[in-house]
Amino acid sequence: MAKELITGVRLTEKVLEWSSIEKTKDHLQPADSGIVTVDVQASPNGEEPVLPQAGISDLIAKNTKHLHGNITLGLSSEQLLMRVVKLPVIQDQEELKGMVQLQVDKLSPFPVENMVVSHEIMDKGNDFCLVLIAAVKNEIVDTIGKLLTSAGIFPARVDANVLGWCQLFKDAEKIPKTGRQIMVIMAETVPEIIVFQNGIPVVFRSLNEQGPLTDEEFAGEIAHETAYTMMSLEMEYGGSDHCGISIWHRGNAPAFLEDSIRRECHCELNLNSLESLPHVSEGLARRTANGGQLLDLTPDTWRSADIEKLFRHRMLITAGVLAGIWALSVILFVGGLFYQQKKLASLKSEFEVTQKPAKEVMDMRRRVNIIRRYSDRTYSSLECLREIVSIQPEGVDLNSYEYKRSSGPATVTINGQAATVAMVYEFKNSLDASKLFMKGTIKGPFDQKGKQAFQIDMKLPIGGEE
Repeated sequence: MAKELITGVRLTEKVLEWSSIEKTKDHLQPADSGIVTVDVQASPNGEEPVLPQAGISDLIAKNTKHLHGNITLGLSSEQLLMRVVKLPVIQDQEELKGMVQLQVDKLSPFPVENMVVSHEIMDKGNDFCLVLIAAVKNEIVDTIGKLLTSAGIFPARVDANVLGWCQLFKDAEKIPKTGRQIMVIMAETVPEIIVFQNGIPVVFRSLNEQGPLTDEEFAGEIAHETAYTMMSLEMEYGGSDHCGISIWHRGNAPAFLEDSIRRECHCELNLNSLESLPHVSEGLARRTANGGQLLDLTPDTWRSADIEKLFRHRMLITAGVLAGIWALSVILFVGGLFYQQKKLASLKSEFEVTQKPAKEVMDMRRRVNIIRRYSDRTYSSLECLREIVSIQPEGVDLNSYEYKRSSGPATVTINGQAATVAMVYEFKNSLDASKLFMKGTIKGPFDQKGKQAFQIDMKLPIGGEE
């Protein structure tokens, strides 16, 4: 019986992890797995340890014998922009891809052309579907790709590590089919939160690194983020008859985190050891083995490189035939060159005739746009402030107002405080209903000296004043 080898790979600046499985027609069998770590060099002056310059590349070179077959590379969540959005059911994949690109353009601070964007349908209904949208900066995935390709390793697909965890939870039957389940994963330096709604992942959050915080303070931050996530879910999906929280950890149970979450979140809580699950790289391999239209953050340049490699191979095989064709082509080229030179001279003459009127039209259009822009003050800073003040409800105080303009649409940022959370969201909804602004984003509210502090960012439909 034919077997297919599939390998999942997790790679960081200090860790190389892999898991290989053999896939037959109806069976998956673990074949190989391992995890190796860079030896960190101690600093002689008692400063932070430093990584050796060629540490991770050496690990890859020493373990290439394990990295073969159909390879899936996983990226960590802090490298990715991930959102689950509700979109209409669309059969045309190109149209769906265009809608995904628009969503990323709204969510990402970076230009879409500088990112690799992909999506995966998590659930589909009659009219709407839940779509996971993911994006990563080109430079991040290219840096990892160079480390692998320099060792002769060419991943077939680029996935997200957090989806590998989802696969492992699913296979271990840890996800209830009804109700809401929140998974807090303490697997790497950056904790992650996954929320499952009736068995479907609807939220992916990557929290900040611990930094200078104590364990107790860091546990409080995670608990606060978990509670905020629960509040956001209730606003978007409504309440749930059953809501549970699972903390997945390595080593000893995180007592500070358990206590903090119990204080912040009033729902069922249980602790689980990550040692009871396989490596996340095996979850990535299982996803590939299961097939389907999966998330794929492989850059187009990687695919182009594969095509170019195949093309060079074929060129070498047919080199003898091409040598004869080249000789004939030289003869034809010399004759055709004279004809092309005459034709080029004729085209240059035609271009010079049409260039001046075209420049005049472009200059006129530019002047009209300038006049139109400066005569219409609808989206000026003063008009935006006037609109905000007219909407501002009683009990909401504004601390700052900032109007920015760049090459794209103008943006307005306001910071303020309110007596209650409800006042903040009432203010936010009123701003969204304004014809002057596009739908904005909110940070907060969070408690600040007895009041609810917040920040609201809004875009204008067109560019603002200079």
